[in-house]
Amino acid sequence: MKPNFQTMTKKELRAYVLAHRDDDEAFYAYVDNIHEANAVIYDAVFEWFQKSNPHESVTKIPSKSSWFILKDAQGNKMGVNVQIMQF
Repeated sequence: MKPNFQTMTKKELRAYVLAHRDDDEAFYAYVDNIHEANAVIYDAVFEWFQKSNPHESVTKIPSKSSWFILKDAQGNKMGVNVQIMQF
C-alpha cells in the first residue's frame, strides 16, 4: 500500500522519492508539490510589486513564470527576474 503523497511534508516526500526512485507517481507528486510552492511565492511577489509600485502597471510574463514587467506612466519598462532558491 502506497502512502498518501498529498498529506506528506515536502521533506517526507523527498525522502520517499529518494528511497523509491522507480515510483513515478511519487516523483510527479514531489514535482507538483515544488511547483505549487513556487507558484504561491511568485503570486506573493506579484502582489508585493503591485503594492510597492502603485503608479506603475505590473505584468507577469506567463511563459516565464519568474519574470515581471514594471511599466511607469511614461511607458518606460523594466524587467524583473525573481529567482527562488531552495536549501
